[in-house]
Amino acid sequence: MSDVTTRGSLRFGVFEVDLDARELRKRGIRIKLQDKPFDLLEALLERAGDFVTREQLSERLWMGEAPADVNRNLNKAINKLRTALGDSPDTPRFIETKPRLGYRFLAPVENIELPAEAAPATPPALMPEPQPPTEPAAEASLQPARERRGLPKWTIAAAFLALIALALVVLMSLRMSTPPSIVGSRQLTNDARQKVAALCTDGRHIYFSEFRDGRVLPAQVSAEGGETTLIPTPFDPKASVFVLDVARDGGQLLIKTGSGVNPETNEDPLWILSPTSGMARRVGDVAANDARWSPNGDLLAYSAGENLYIANRDGSSPRLIARKPGNNSDIVWSPDAARLRFRTAFPGRYHTALWEVRADGSGLRQVFPDWEFEQQFGDWGPDSRFFVFFSPTDSKLWLSMEPWRPFSGSQRLERLSSGPMRFLYPRLGPDRRTMYAIGEIRRGELLRWDFRAGRFVAYRPGLSAEQLHFTPDGAWLTYATFPENNLWRSRADGSNRLQLTFHPMQVYLPRFSPDASQIAFMGRLPRGRWRAYVISADGGTPRQLVDGEGTEADPNWSPDGRRIVYAPFPWEVRPQQTQIRIVDLATQEISVVPGSEGLFSPRWSPDGRRLFALQESGGPRVYDLQTATWTSFPFLGGFPAWSGDGHFVYVFHAFTDERGIYRFDVRTQQVEKVASLHGIDVAGALGPYGLSLAPDDSPVVLRDLSIQEIYAFDLR
Repeated sequence: MSDVTTRGSLRFGVFEVDLDARELRKRGIRIKLQDKPFDLLEALLERAGDFVTREQLSERLWMGEAPADVNRNLNKAINKLRTALGDSPDTPRFIETKPRLGYRFLAPVENIELPAEAAPATPPALMPEPQPPTEPAAEASLQPARERRGLPKWTIAAAFLALIALALVVLMSLRMSTPPSIVGSRQLTNDARQKVAALCTDGRHIYFSEFRDGRVLPAQVSAEGGETTLIPTPFDPKASVFVLDVARDGGQLLIKTGSGVNPETNEDPLWILSPTSGMARRVGDVAANDARWSPNGDLLAYSAGENLYIANRDGSSPRLIARKPGNNSDIVWSPDAARLRFRTAFPGRYHTALWEVRADGSGLRQVFPDWEFEQQFGDWGPDSRFFVFFSPTDSKLWLSMEPWRPFSGSQRLERLSSGPMRFLYPRLGPDRRTMYAIGEIRRGELLRWDFRAGRFVAYRPGLSAEQLHFTPDGAWLTYATFPENNLWRSRADGSNRLQLTFHPMQVYLPRFSPDASQIAFMGRLPRGRWRAYVISADGGTPRQLVDGEGTEADPNWSPDGRRIVYAPFPWEVRPQQTQIRIVDLATQEISVVPGSEGLFSPRWSPDGRRLFALQESGGPRVYDLQTATWTSFPFLGGFPAWSGDGHFVYVFHAFTDERGIYRFDVRTQQVEKVASLHGIDVAGALGPYGLSLAPDDSPVVLRDLSIQEIYAFDLR
């Protein structure tokens, strides 16, 4: 039984709980926790180390409610509390679950409230110092007389200068530690189009990239606001062009050309473009994920894969300054060009974090190593005294007050933005007093292709969701909400809705079991890898499909519901680890599908005879489970979906002039276009890859109704 107090403040691990203020904090940062999960935490802390039964918790937290509601509410509260603590039911650090016994709080808990009788004594430095004994008068008369002299003038002057210097240091320290505040804002654009990649500015114009009908194009707007205009380029009209940086005088843009499939991972040619004439020239032979000019424009920093380079402005004389596994981008120089920061997407985890390295290649370090929130898109304030960046974990802008020497200290994090709008790609203007960012409100509208009418029609009005999957009889539906990526299930008509997972877990590609009792999905917690999970359709705690610390993605059921097929995404693991695996749910035995190296997103055909899978480069392949043979097809597309009769596989084909939905006939090996996506921007975490099918096999897409505009913020 725990002997900690039931009021005041408690500490366990990196967490502190203020029971009086009802606040949970992690390393000083407040963690949002609703009333019931907090009551549950308090109940467990009171008996830390002992099991508390579900009945005891139910009686304390939900007295008088119906048993079914209590059971569901307790499961929700446990899930939310575990989420807030970053805990796992399979490998618990804080909350252990024991069938028929209940829950037990595992971590040591200490009372950090200071008792009154333990108040510290007067500091030794403030105690009166003992005085030397007074010499007898007779003895003193024998000492030679000493001449009384004042302090030398140079000593007084030096002391005065030292005081002034100290005052200046203190004032500078206070200035450096004072966070900026937003004193004004204004909207600069009004076109509601999707903006892609970073903003950059010369103080007169804002340069950026816009998504238009399947392509990314360079654009600009006045720093005072106004009409958005496209920037002319000499490239093929089908090519995508990404704006990366602008020269200080605005006469040149640093851009890259690419396919636009994924601008964060492609290494594409760099160019210098004139925004007025539209003329362009190559930057040597450099191909990069991302690139930025130094503040004075003499040097070029760029990333290629896991390597970070610094070269001359024209791309000559490149030198490697850092190697960091993962996809590196969002490069930004410090104002004095002494340091660079960049974002790394950790392989296999989709977790992004900021890293820093000195321009001479030394001092590579993670900027916020102990912070669980993801970090992206940053920029420095004046004198590098603060750093502003975006966190996709809570979709907010954050401010880091940077430590200043000679005083040492750690960074202080503060949330800069609030409200429903999220702000991306923060960029400070040349005067460092104005911040520009893309404001976004994300939402979508479901559309279904009507085969008879030959057009898309509204589907499930009011539901902003993606990756829909129906039970075989069409009675039940599961989906991931957009933009929250929470897992829900409901009846096909929208009734009996139930939320199954909660923030911060992200959920992709849910699939009902054939008997509609369970849902398999891929999910990820902060700093974690993508794992395959299974959860009851009536709610509860998700359980991992397989043990270990691996990566699993895109789980799919066999038609008899006894097995699940899955594979990691090839860009998340080493090539030799990308294989299709099948787990037997009864025995937990795992087998590898022969010849499946490099394949992913397997889909079991409704008759159980075939597996349809994708490969990173090249067309899809179909595996015949009876003959154990693979067949290749020369057609590219997104995540596949089998028709109910097993004759067709539907896919997106998104980044060509023939953007649309296609279906592949596995009997005749013929491909036909089903629906055009012209004029429709597809939303969702999977973008133009997340195709769904209604019970009648009509394709369903999530149309992007998100609003993105550029805003300017005045800082003080």
